[in-house]
Amino acid sequence: MAELTEEQLGILDRLISEAEARRIEQMLHIASLLAEGESAIEAENDLRHIQELLKRMRAQRRVEQTQ
Repeated sequence: MAELTEEQLGILDRLISEAEARRIEQMLHIASLLAEGESAIEAENDLRHIQELLKRMRAQRRVEQTQ
């Protein structure tokens, strides 16, 4: 993959921050569902997808930092 520009790295950093905020919101949503005695299966699946996205974006960021 070609090296990312500083602007692209800034965008990647912003996306990581937004995904992290979404992860926290999703965890709070799960806690709320569980507190109400409702099923959190779908919300937990969504959380796993967010975490996988974060994992991939952070890995890409690490690769770019070493180049």
